Amino acid sequence: MEEEEPKFLFETSDEEEERVKPRKSQSPWDFGVYSESVAEEHARRSTTSIDSKISKVREEHSLPIPDESDEDEDDPESEPEPEPEQEENKEEEIEEIKKPVVAKQPFFSSSDGTSFHANSFMDLHISRPLLRACEALGYSKPTPIQAACIPLALSGRDICGSAITGSGKTAAFTLPVLERLLFRPKRIHAIRVLVLTPTRELAVQVHSMIEKLAQFTDVRCCLVVGGLSTKVQEAALRSMPDIVVATPGRMIDHLRNTMSVGLEDLAVLILDEADRLLELGFSAEISELVRVCPKKRQTMLFSATMTEQVDELIKLSLNKPLRLSADPSTKRPASLTEEVVRVRRTREVNQEAVLLALCSKTFTSQVIIFSGTKEAAHRLKIIFGLCGLKAAELHGNLTQVQRLDALEVFRKQEVDFLIATDVAARGLDIIGVKTVINFACPRDLTSYVHRVGRTARAGRAGYAVTFVTDNDRSILRAIAKRAGSKLRSRIVAEQSISKWCQTIEQLEDQVSEVLQEERDERAIRKAEMEATKAENIIKHRDEIFSRPKKTWFSTEREKLLASQAAKKAAMNNGQGPSKEVISVQEAEDLKTKEKRKREREKNMPRKKRRRMEANREMLEDQEAEQKQGRGNNKSEKEGKLLVDVAKRSAKAVKAVSKAQAAGKFVRKVEKKTPKRASQRTQSKPEEMKELFQSDMHDKKQKKSTQGGMKKNTKSFKSKSRGRIANNNYDLYSSIIQLNQPGTSVLPELEKWSGKQVKIGVLFNVVRDLRLRKRYSQALEVSEWIRKTGVCKFTPVNQAVELDLISMVHGVDSAESYFNNLTDQEKTIQTYGALLHCYVREGLTDKSLSHFKKMKEMGLPLSSITYNNIMALYKNTNQYDKVLEVWAEMKENGVLPDRIGYSMCITSYLERSDVDGMEKVLHEMEQQAEMVVGWNTYTMVANSHIKAGNNEKALIYLKKAEEKLEKKDALGYNNLITLYAILGNKSEMLRLWNLKKEGCKKFIKADYITMLGSWVKLGDFEEAEKLFKEWETSTVDYDFRVPNTILIGYCKRGLVDKAWEMLDNLVKKGRTPIPNSWGIVALGYVNKNEMEKALECMESAMKLRVGRHTAWKPSPVTTTAMLSWLGDTCRAEEVENFVGLLKNVIPTDRKMYHALIKANVREGKEVDELLESMKSDKIEEDEETRKILELKISNHAVQLDLIGRVHGVDSAESYFNNMRDEEKTSQTQTHAWSAT
Repeated sequence: MEEEEPKFLFETSDEEEERVKPRKSQSPWDFGVYSESVAEEHARRSTTSIDSKISKVREEHSLPIPDESDEDEDDPESEPEPEPEQEENKEEEIEEIKKPVVAKQPFFSSSDGTSFHANSFMDLHISRPLLRACEALGYSKPTPIQAACIPLALSGRDICGSAITGSGKTAAFTLPVLERLLFRPKRIHAIRVLVLTPTRELAVQVHSMIEKLAQFTDVRCCLVVGGLSTKVQEAALRSMPDIVVATPGRMIDHLRNTMSVGLEDLAVLILDEADRLLELGFSAEISELVRVCPKKRQTMLFSATMTEQVDELIKLSLNKPLRLSADPSTKRPASLTEEVVRVRRTREVNQEAVLLALCSKTFTSQVIIFSGTKEAAHRLKIIFGLCGLKAAELHGNLTQVQRLDALEVFRKQEVDFLIATDVAARGLDIIGVKTVINFACPRDLTSYVHRVGRTARAGRAGYAVTFVTDNDRSILRAIAKRAGSKLRSRIVAEQSISKWCQTIEQLEDQVSEVLQEERDERAIRKAEMEATKAENIIKHRDEIFSRPKKTWFSTEREKLLASQAAKKAAMNNGQGPSKEVISVQEAEDLKTKEKRKREREKNMPRKKRRRMEANREMLEDQEAEQKQGRGNNKSEKEGKLLVDVAKRSAKAVKAVSKAQAAGKFVRKVEKKTPKRASQRTQSKPEEMKELFQSDMHDKKQKKSTQGGMKKNTKSFKSKSRGRIANNNYDLYSSIIQLNQPGTSVLPELEKWSGKQVKIGVLFNVVRDLRLRKRYSQALEVSEWIRKTGVCKFTPVNQAVELDLISMVHGVDSAESYFNNLTDQEKTIQTYGALLHCYVREGLTDKSLSHFKKMKEMGLPLSSITYNNIMALYKNTNQYDKVLEVWAEMKENGVLPDRIGYSMCITSYLERSDVDGMEKVLHEMEQQAEMVVGWNTYTMVANSHIKAGNNEKALIYLKKAEEKLEKKDALGYNNLITLYAILGNKSEMLRLWNLKKEGCKKFIKADYITMLGSWVKLGDFEEAEKLFKEWETSTVDYDFRVPNTILIGYCKRGLVDKAWEMLDNLVKKGRTPIPNSWGIVALGYVNKNEMEKALECMESAMKLRVGRHTAWKPSPVTTTAMLSWLGDTCRAEEVENFVGLLKNVIPTDRKMYHALIKANVREGKEVDELLESMKSDKIEEDEETRKILELKISNHAVQLDLIGRVHGVDSAESYFNNMRDEEKTSQTQTHAWSAT
């Protein structure tokens, strides 16, 4: 019998109601949130950007830019690139390609039966939070690599996956990892997944993708790459995120130098762009990371061009990996058009001119240009800027902030060209890239595939143009032949190339000027850094040298030399003082190392520390005996302590008893012979030396002393609940441990069908699976119990099964199940379960009809039934109906529970019925079993404050404080805010001090709450003291804290005070956010000091870059500013302000009115403004016509003056040159009077 296909229906509870509504697809990438803006970085480093240098040069010099409007376009007729006749070598090349395929066959497991097709993500058995994320990102159907990879990855298999570029490989490994993490042990925080990428930008992109897919889950992800703050990354790693996305070098740095960071609990290792990571530049680092990872893990490798070298894969300790290839490694998208541009040997010097000719006319937007070197990329950036082409650069000579900013501005289409090295060739998915230009020919097929893979992604069209010199043509033919593609030839007009050659020659001086300015700036910056470093060393010498010395990843040769030096030092320690002279620095290093070892020993558990001290004393005694020549005979019996022997014996007895209780066979261990004991004791000193000379930071693996019960610490294995003996325990644990999504528990149940098992164990399994939200498995167990008839299926069990059917298959299936029940089985439990399903899905009519039927049947209704109906009305904001159901429940003698009381109090609060709320609260307090929390009392107190009953509010605030725990920072913040509203400073300070004692750790939200309270009371002296306290204690400076005081100053009319405070912060090196200046600007607008307001607004709008793009100015501020500018300022000033404002908010009528007013006052024409206004679909209104009438009045006055000064003829000439609409009755009257 075939089972009905499961249907997933999303719940529409009040928390999720807004998120279920249709919305636009989110963008998976966002590079701007990972670092400070480029402007902030340049301000901090006292440097200027390359764009500002280029702009400065363009202003100083008149640069010749060729006009190509009349030139012929590039020849659109493209012909196939001719290939040489090399048929005789064809068989050899094919054999050469097939050789590695034959070699790798025994290493990979068979992937027969793997499906590369799925109709939807629901077919892949992933949870609803992930389905919602896919829907939000616009993913509707899995790609072939996703359809093949996700089910296999969920089963824990090792995978080597490859697919065409742009086929969704990131989601292919992210979705199964997130699905597994949904079922992790929530109380045990650990790093469970490590994703490694070859470049920082790709790591940022993968991290952003994981964050988007995990947006509806509680899975935490951390980014660990070079170029960003190490301290921030250390704090994030110590919090034990579930997923770490990293580059190899920075990850090794943290593992070696950051305390409390390790990969002991790692369960999944993922290598993105694996073939690049396995190359020479990364192979040593990858080997080091694989070495510190647990052997029992899942490993997945992904790339568009997966490596075929089995030896490299074996190093990763893969366990029977599956080779999944959705497409041939050299296949490229069908929508990609590939072209070549021949650059003859005599014209290679004109290659830049050819590029400019193409980019200025043919490929004008969303173009990625790949250069061979960093210097060439930077030179192209300068040339493009001097020629007026908007371009960004991406290469290794930039800071990480500049690299991320380049990607962000290109993604937002603020620039048309991205000039990059191969750092941008892999993995980056920037939507909308139309063209890829290989300015420098790629080295091999792999590089070419990855470069051109930046365009024509996900079925979109794209162009790939490759510049081919005489030296590169043979390479490109080999690439084309092996890839099976036909390259087309593009011809660029000679006239255009010649003009651009002349332009570049004339720009050489300006290019040199920009480069020289950069060199001078770097030299000054380096000198300043050296001076600052020297000052810091002099000032903080003791603190700097007290820090532990960082260690770095070294090569194999360096490790060998270090090992030899360590052995030599150990020999010197054993044979007396060394005769060699060591440097002061080496002596300091040895002292620091010894100090760190002693400190770690102090932090060890007491028993372990005592055991370590005893072993050290024993080692020292043995070494003393050896020096005195007493021999080694006595030491044979001294290898063990009595405490150690007793502890081992106790562990062995305990392990045997546990194994026997579990019904497992225990093998008797024979006594060890004296010979083996002698051998072990003989090597004890060497073992102890190795123990104490090794790094105490590395965790030792615990060896099991006896067979039987061995504790499994593998990730994603949940602990079984309860202590049920023998068969019951094993059945429970075996089912609970099947926590992989989509795994059926029926095979496990069939194994135990013939054995005696307590029925309660099976129902405990159903209950615990429901608590873990593994509804499909819980339904399988419930159906198995009912169908096999192992016990009587009670109405409670049927109600549970009905609810599970609704969760797994939907409400329709639950209705069908309910209708198939007999009349005896349709009890209050099953009726109540179906009602709960209706309410959960928000089906109002069905819920009320079903509730009415339950009442007509005379079923004994409980508080749970009434709670369902009250929740239905509460979710639809029908609070009067909630109270009606409450009254009905009381009339029928049903005792409410805590949930019912909470909904009733909320309904009275929404209706502002304080008396009714107090009555219910008093009734709730009378119930002995009821627990009233502090949040309930604060809600009631707040309602009394709004009603003006301050005395009653104080009573409830005291009650709330009694219910408050010492470490509840949120509760303290609520109470402080309410006391501030009451104006009670003493209580505020008392609670603040209590919070300091209880919470220990303060965050910015706590300071914002207290600062806001002082500002409400107008006590700015206390607010400033608290602000200074926060400034000295914070590491992550957040301008939302000082903004609290700025708002207070402006509301009290102390705008100059706010200006002074903000100016002082800027002088201290702090970079305000746009909102800070916007607050002060609004204050000046309210005081009618418009010039200062203008200055503040300009500062705010110039800061609106990077992560501050979401800021928008206050409509009150913009309206007042535009009105003032139009009435008083020059047209040029108005144009500058409106130009800045258009980057922040959409163009509106008020901007045009300000521009028209300014131009009319200066007697300028406004026809172009009116046309532009129409093109922006802004119609003229009454105010527009009034402004234009002012212009006509100005014409009449001007006409009269001309007639008086220059005579009638001049006045007539002025009148005749006026437009027809300007010749009104006023102008005609003045013309007649002049005549």
